[in-house]
Amino acid sequence: MPGETKTTTDHQEIRQWVQDRGGRPVRVRNTFGSTSDTCVLQIDFLFEKYNDDVEEIGWEEFFTLFDREHMVMVYQTETEGGRESRFARIVRQDSVAQAVIE
Repeated sequence: MPGETKTTTDHQEIRQWVQDRGGRPVRVRNTFGSTSDTCVLQIDFLFEKYNDDVEEIGWEEFFTLFDREHMVMVYQTETEGGRESRFARIVRQDSVAQAVIE
């Protein structure tokens, strides 16, 4: 259904969704004063270097961190208008409710 928000932890499903839309996995280090080993995982579609804390990573590293931190991808396949969506957020499993858009 257009505009429907979904969630997944399936590695193949995540990788396929991202690759179909021309994205890549990145991590953002040292967000909000966190410790050096903490990072935020994101999907990047812009391929721009925002700052030194944003780093492209490979899929193996992405999924190692994803699983270690008990993450889930919240995403849409289509916008409400029926166009392909690039909406995706990588969040902790206990934060899914806050990441879902209605």
